Amino acid sequence: MKLPPGFIDEIKSRLPLSTLVGKRVSFDPARSMPARRDYWGCCPFHKEDTPSFHVLDGQGYYKCFGCGASGDHVKFVQELEGLDFLGAVEFLAREAGLSMPAPDPAEQQRYAKRDRLRGASALAKAFFARALASSAGAEARDYLARRGIEPSWIDAFGLGFAPRDHGPVLLKAAEAEGLAFSDLFEAGLFSRSSTARDPFGFFSGRVIFPIEDGQGRPVAFGGRSLDQGAKAKYLNSPETPIFLKRQMLYNLPRARRAAHQPGTPLLVVEGYTDVIALVMAGFEAAVAPLGTAFTGDHLQEVWKLSGEPLLCFDGDTAGQRAAATVANLALPHVRGGKTISFLALPAGQDPDDVLKAGGKEAFKAQIDQAKPLVDFLFDREAAQRPLTTPEAQHNLEERLKALVATIEDPAVARYYRDAFYARRRSDTAKGPAKTKPARGKAWRPDPVSGPLRTETKGWRGGDREIMICAALVQRPSLLDRFNEDLAALSFTAPDLDKCRAAILNAYAHLEVLDRAALADHLTQWGCGHLLGALTAEIPQIDLSEAPDDAIFPWFGELIGRKSMMAALRREASEAMKQFTANPTPETQARLLAIRAELARAALEGNQGAPDVEDSTNQDETETAQHGHPV
Repeated sequence: MKLPPGFIDEIKSRLPLSTLVGKRVSFDPARSMPARRDYWGCCPFHKEDTPSFHVLDGQGYYKCFGCGASGDHVKFVQELEGLDFLGAVEFLAREAGLSMPAPDPAEQQRYAKRDRLRGASALAKAFFARALASSAGAEARDYLARRGIEPSWIDAFGLGFAPRDHGPVLLKAAEAEGLAFSDLFEAGLFSRSSTARDPFGFFSGRVIFPIEDGQGRPVAFGGRSLDQGAKAKYLNSPETPIFLKRQMLYNLPRARRAAHQPGTPLLVVEGYTDVIALVMAGFEAAVAPLGTAFTGDHLQEVWKLSGEPLLCFDGDTAGQRAAATVANLALPHVRGGKTISFLALPAGQDPDDVLKAGGKEAFKAQIDQAKPLVDFLFDREAAQRPLTTPEAQHNLEERLKALVATIEDPAVARYYRDAFYARRRSDTAKGPAKTKPARGKAWRPDPVSGPLRTETKGWRGGDREIMICAALVQRPSLLDRFNEDLAALSFTAPDLDKCRAAILNAYAHLEVLDRAALADHLTQWGCGHLLGALTAEIPQIDLSEAPDDAIFPWFGELIGRKSMMAALRREASEAMKQFTANPTPETQARLLAIRAELARAALEGNQGAPDVEDSTNQDETETAQHGHPV
């Protein structure tokens, strides 16, 4: 559908971006500046505790400095609601109180057909629900009771029953509502061999599970046979103009709402009853594919809901094969804020079995032991054959290299390579595979200590620079994973930047790099006067004793925050260029907002002592505040 010029601009003028975003994000009053139409909050696209999601009303633009999400009104709705472009525009038009423009005749016919098919699906859902509650639905109600699905949940999921001879009755009900046999046929409610004179229902004799689109409208059905001799235990609606099974997910609307709540994991399971069992147990963010193998399209839909979904396939051979397939699908596309993890269920059990046997706490324990993609892949490859010979170990290494080569993001590929290398060094052929530690149990070092401030008085570097150098002095092995990230940084304090360069030089040239060797090397480079302060930086904890899976995330966050400061500086520089070239209120607002965030981030990181590069240039600031110089 072609929209008339200016229609989206009209939506944006009536609906400020902060109003749209504010329905999903609680803005931080300490950092937001409503008078300047500048807002900060925690990102709705990934889980975080510190607000890094920036909304600029004047530009109608948002950006997250944590996961990189960015866009305008339409992009926000597309990503958060799982809608296509036109669906997002329709959503926004309703929010803004506008009517969608009339489509051309051909498009109008297509829209009318979709409306009729949705109407047929809605009518059938109500029909099946009434049939389940009737005397004809006794057998189906018994089946649901045996599965532990209580009446209140039957209503919540809109479950129903299709009697064996329901075709003529359903057609009569549809005709009373102005729907023809052709509408029900195209909606997949009648078998391919049936006719208006002999309408045979597609789902005859089955318990019905309605399937909803992203807006909660019924568009298709799944049916579970009550006949033990049925050729197919489950049937799904055929694909129609409103139902593409390779893209849609069961329980999508409820899961989307739940997945945006902090601390709520998104669970991907195999079937309808697994989803219902999890929701009944309090895990509302659960989805399942619809009678087809999990596809790349499914994965993209899941990532719209959560950056790190947990895949929970059955603990049988077929379930493990499915998990391996999804791992291969995901690996090329992983990046910061977009990955997957796996729950390893006991052999022969599905999520419903685990819940029935041990309840909610048993399933929480499974979630706490979720295995990240990197460990899942390593364990999968290492299990192919015993690693008792050099040839087998070399073969494993080659397979791991091939996996890394498929990753599109070079930085992520480097981290995977390093992680695989670390596992190869630490694992033995007899040793058990490592598991992810329980959530919330990770070690964290203490904050910056007093002695360092005395020793480093007069430095103009930030606490992050100090902490990075201090951690490396105490734990040189961090360089195995973070050497390239460290090389990409530049420190604002000259002494600390010299120390950074000396550490990288030691990593490149010393055959054995331990604490003593690094200390000697730093002394030779003229950094010996810093050693006392840096080794005392974290006096409560000896970093050499901290486990890798605890210290790596902490140190990675340090590096990441430092990189974010560099990105903010680049954005500020680019905003200044744009303002100088085109001094409008919008470019001025963007420049001031980015500089304000840069100043805030510098203040938070340095506790009152801004980095040299973080200090705002006075001439540029006055230019931005008072207008372009004549």
